[in-house]
Amino acid sequence: MAKINVDLTAIKIRELLNHQKTDEAKALAREALASGRAKPETMALAAQLWGKGKGRPASGPYKWIEIGQANYWLEAEGVPPRQRMLRLLQEFPDRGEKHIERCITMYRKATEND
Repeated sequence: MAKINVDLTAIKIRELLNHQKTDEAKALAREALASGRAKPETMALAAQLWGKGKGRPASGPYKWIEIGQANYWLEAEGVPPRQRMLRLLQEFPDRGEKHIERCITMYRKATEND
């Protein structure tokens, strides 16, 4: 089975940030750093959370995990690319084609093999 290079803690932190739960995201980052097993992506997010930057830290496109997973399963079923896009646009009607493409790209980068 292929190894998936995904930092689940970083994904959870980004999800909390997407839902504007900054305090919970900081608490999760603090726990990960204290455990000594934080991966580089989690450390970078923690640096952004407590950094001097303006505004909210970058958290990725809205619902990128959900959209990426939906695309993955449609692809596994053998649905052609254009049909997948049409189905995703129906499933996520408040999102545009470009947004869905960015989500798919981000999901693929997060799940690519070493």
